[in-house]
Amino acid sequence: VMVAGGIGITPLHSCFRTLYVLARAGLLPVTRIHLIWVTRNPLYFEMYRSTFDTVAADSLHTRFKFSFYCTEEEDDYVRPPPPLGPRSLQLPPLPYSTGRPDLKKEIVGLAAYGMHALVYANGPKSLQDECRENAAKGGVDYRSESFEI
Repeated sequence: VMVAGGIGITPLHSCFRTLYVLARAGLLPVTRIHLIWVTRNPLYFEMYRSTFDTVAADSLHTRFKFSFYCTEEEDDYVRPPPPLGPRSLQLPPLPYSTGRPDLKKEIVGLAAYGMHALVYANGPKSLQDECRENAAKGGVDYRSESFEI
């Protein structure tokens, strides 16, 4: 399970995409990879839309899952102007849930895999702490990255 908070998606998207490409080439025997991205503005999900659309359309989509969560109300962010061009080229927004994910359920659910499972988190300290605590409770391996100034 990969858990990204805000701009923490940058390296995790790269990892997710690389793992997908390797699995697609038959070079990575993975059971399941789930990317969870939590951000304040759902428009950010569109930054990596091509990756998510590619994975969703592939037969590997059952092994490569992604979930998006937005923590702010729609009135709290500014929508960009509609894109230029034919309406037929405008895609619907990527689906997301409001609020925060149930990380305890997601991470402790990996307990059956023990140290063969990995929780990899990148984001705010509070998100990393929650992931670390739940990984420890589930006996699951944990790694993290942070970008603090």
